[in-house]
Amino acid sequence: KEAADSLVDEAIERGFVDEEEFDDEALRAICQRRARALSLPETFDQSFTGQTRTDEQLSGNTEYTRCTLTNVTAAAATQFNIKLQGTSMTLGGEVTLDETHKVNIVGTGNVIKVNSNMTINPGALFFNTGAELTFEFPSGGQNPTSVTFADGVLLDLEKNSKLTFKGPGRVVVGNVTINFKGEKTVTQIDFVEAVVSRAYLVVTDNAQLTVADGKTLRCTGVGDVLVTNLGKIAPGTNASMLFGADAVGEGLT
Repeated sequence: KEAADSLVDEAIERGFVDEEEFDDEALRAICQRRARALSLPETFDQSFTGQTRTDEQLSGNTEYTRCTLTNVTAAAATQFNIKLQGTSMTLGGEVTLDETHKVNIVGTGNVIKVNSNMTINPGALFFNTGAELTFEFPSGGQNPTSVTFADGVLLDLEKNSKLTFKGPGRVVVGNVTINFKGEKTVTQIDFVEAVVSRAYLVVTDNAQLTVADGKTLRCTGVGDVLVTNLGKIAPGTNASMLFGADAVGEGLT
């Protein structure tokens, strides 16, 4: 069973499934796990692989695999559901995501270059198992750009996934919960808990994560928060950051 589960996890992390590789039961497990982690449409209207696309406006149900997207915009009135896999996206103007704008992150090598400010509202950003996304802020600008996570965002970082903020910009969070969905196991002999997988939040290279005045960032589950290479975490006035058990629920392990 452990070998079968490992194959299922590997297929989910790859972001694609060779149906001949699995029996019906395993395929159902893959679909169920992916449905819990992501918010994908039933079908995609468009699929692009290995392309460089300029002046890209996000729309419809679209998947991008190993693409480079530049001058990206997103109209507030235009609904879309996109999947990014190994894809780099450079913003061409301010972007606001809400529940009508779904961004699903699959696999590694996904980068959003924050050349303009970005706001993420609840129900917009989803991580697959093992997915990685880097918000990269440009260096050398007189007015640093920002990514804002609005009140009510519940961000599930699936096991082995990583969210990174990199470069001299600001990350501003309101009343936000980050659920690190790593896993623990209990040994059968001595019943000792051990961490077998983690999820990761990384603040690095002069990026600054700020909890807005009077707001609370809550981190729960099994994961790591890493602040490296002049990265900063700076709570605002009367702001709170909860890492660990509290009265509301389990904290970060």
